[in-house]
Order: sequence, then structure tokens, then C-alpha cells
Amino acid sequence: MNNNYVLLGIGGSGMSSLAHILIDRNEKVYGYDKKETKQTEQLKSRNIIIYKSLGDCLEQVPDHSILVYSSAISTSSLNNSSKNFLLMHRSELLHKLFSEKKSISIAGSHGKTTTTAMVSQILLDHKLNPSVMIGGDVPFMDYKGGIWREGEFAIYESDESDGTFLNHSANYRIITNIDDDHLDHYKEKKYLLHAFEQYASQSNDFKTVLYIGDKGICEILPNLKNYNNLILVGQSKDFTFLQEKLNININVYYKIFKIDLEDSFGNFILKGQSYNYTIPYLGEHYLINASLAISLCLELGLDIDTIISSLSKYKGVKRRLEILGIYQETKIVDDYGHHPTEVKAVISSLSKEKSKNSLNKTIVLFQPHRYTRTELLFKDFAEALLLADEIYLLPIYSAGETFKEGITSELIRNELLKLGRESTILNGGIVEDTKYLRDILKGKNIFVTLGAGDVWKWGLEILK
Repeated sequence: MNNNYVLLGIGGSGMSSLAHILIDRNEKVYGYDKKETKQTEQLKSRNIIIYKSLGDCLEQVPDHSILVYSSAISTSSLNNSSKNFLLMHRSELLHKLFSEKKSISIAGSHGKTTTTAMVSQILLDHKLNPSVMIGGDVPFMDYKGGIWREGEFAIYESDESDGTFLNHSANYRIITNIDDDHLDHYKEKKYLLHAFEQYASQSNDFKTVLYIGDKGICEILPNLKNYNNLILVGQSKDFTFLQEKLNININVYYKIFKIDLEDSFGNFILKGQSYNYTIPYLGEHYLINASLAISLCLELGLDIDTIISSLSKYKGVKRRLEILGIYQETKIVDDYGHHPTEVKAVISSLSKEKSKNSLNKTIVLFQPHRYTRTELLFKDFAEALLLADEIYLLPIYSAGETFKEGITSELIRNELLKLGRESTILNGGIVEDTKYLRDILKGKNIFVTLGAGDVWKWGLEILK
């Protein structure tokens, strides 16, 4: 007998992906979300009833339903119902479903959605019919973040933000990188690093792929002693650093793969032979993510030529360097980047495109995401934004956080002034802001809307 599942915050990227997976499995699904979005409309088209009021939802759904919640939902608000419900964290449901398959988990501070999408597309192109859970809208999955198929593999993006990625038991794992994020949960970086150490070495029954060109991964590597499980990927200079600076013997590891990165392509060295690979997106971070996907898929027994062929047609993820359109002669791009490392990578990629195509300016509209993150990282955001030719800021997108006195976009603007750069804070009214921006966007430029909130709406409004 199938269960009744009630997904709370069903319009969120993770929850909506789980909802699609449950529907594919012929489970009965209900949802609650205050907002109407493309995701909720898509789910309604699959006959999911979605309530706008949590009270109405709990009143109407069947008794003994399974309530699926995330760390953003307070469980105390769920205990007042007269009905008998089973509470299940979304990571617990993910583990329950994906442990039925040979599972592949991708974790890391940045790039995990992209890397998950790359591995998924490779397996789909190989007709392996994998099940997939991605925290983003993916073109090759009809803009759904989750599918359940009959193949033996299941691929999912693993969320370290609240520590629940340690509840999973994937057979294959990737760590893209480790950066200072989610310290509101971990409090100190050492606890974040320790969580990733556990993730990389929970069992002797799986393989973990690590990118050693990342500083955070180099910090945990000396503590990982399960050598027979670790696959190291990096450039020659990265392996030299491990040997000479960290005194690490690279020969003890299960496998090592060396890569070289050029402006628009990478070289992957396999058994002494160099294989060129390309991605239809600019940026070194895309080539690094692709090298991790190649390493993992080789471990699954796939052929390198067909892996590389699949990557050359990689279709991307919505809100990852997504081209929204052209306004006059300015290309308008949108990206989800909301951490200084991501902001820097995005602007760096677009600056290279500007130089390559002899464009005038790289213009950024940045919307800080969360008061806690802005308070912690405003200096780093300012330094990352310096790479742009012109900088515009929106007010902070709260993402449900309570306003913190003194924590505004002004912190970033003032830091930019100290670094000798002007920037403009817009008032957050989309009609007024975009009227102002249209006058700025004259000539051949690249304009990027950047942030994890709703900044993309400003790009679409300009194009209207």
C-alpha cells in the first residue's frame, strides 16, 4: 500500500524535486507553500493538491500522512494537529528512496548542482535510465529537479548546509570544494571541515572523488586515511603542492587523475593519454566540475570518449550562467551565485567573454542573500565584485531571516569605497530600478543579475 506524503515548502528546489520523484513512483503527494511559482504550477499539473495555509493543509490531508519538512520549518508548529502524522526530514526521505539504488552523491560548497547535472546527463545519454535529484531546474529533465527511473543508478545533490548530508550512505561520492559557508549552522570552520571529513570516510564500501586544487579539501586530506577509497583529481601543480608542502605520498591513493586547464578546454590524462574535453559554458570552474564528473563516470565503467562527447553537449541548469536574452546590444545573463567564491567565478568568466568578444563592460546587479551571510562576508563580497566594470546592488534578500539592525547592502558599498570603487544601491522597486538600468545598458556589454533571491526578475523586466 502506498503512503500519503505531505511536502512542506513544496515549491522549494529540494522539495519540488522530491515531489516529482514521489509522483514518478506513484505515491500520493500533497503540498504546502505560501507562494505560487512555476514549480508549484508544474506540480499542480501533475495532480498534486497544494495548500497556501499550513493550518488548512494539516486539516485537509489524510490522517497518518508522512509530513516531510526541511530545516527551514519548525517542527513545533506541526505538533498541534489532532491527527496522527509521521514527521520525516527531507534528507531522511531522500536516503530512504535512494538507498534502493546504487547511489551517487555530490557534495561541496559550490558547483554541486552543476556537477550533479553533468553526471546525470552522462548517464542519461548512456541510456542507463538513472533516478536523479537536483536542486535546480534542468532542461534535459523537462525543467524538473527530480526523476525516478528503472535504472540501477541514482544520483543526488547532497546538502551540507544543516549537516544532514551525513545521513546518506551513497556508494559513490564527489566533493567539489569546501568553503566558508553555512557557519550559522556549524559556528566554526573546524566543525564544517570535520563534517566533510566524515562524509568522505564514513565507510570502506564506497569511493570518493576529491578535487585537490581546492584549499578546503587540502585542509581535510591529511586526516583522511581510507586511501583505498579516495580518487584525487587535480593539476600537476596541485599534486606537487601535496607532496612538497603537505608531505603527502600520492602513490597510496586508490586512483589519481591529472588534468590541465586551458581557457576554453581541459585535458584529462588517462593511462598516459591526454583527452581534450569542452563544455558549452565559459569558466574554469565548469572545466573542474567536468573533470570530477569524468573521474566518477570512469569508475562506473563508462568509456571516456562517450563521457566527453556527452559533456560537449551539456545543457546546463537554470540560473547557472543562464542567458536571459539581448537588450539592444547588451547580453543579459543570470546566475544563482550567492557566496563570494561563486560571485568571483561568475564575473571572472564573463570578463573573459567580454575580452574575447571585444565588448565594452561587465555590469553586475548583485542581490545579497541572507543577513547572516552578508554580515559574515560583506568584505569578501566587495573584493569579488571588484572584477566587474560597473556594480549595482539591491537590498538584501532575507530568505525568511529576521532583519538584523545595521546589516544592509550599505556594508558592501562602504567596503567597495574603501577599495576605491564606486557602486550604486538601487531601491528594490523593480519598475523604477529597471527604468534606471535600461539607460545604463547602452552599447555592447554583458549584464549579469547575480544572487540566490529573485534578482533574475530584474533581468526579465529589462527584456520586457
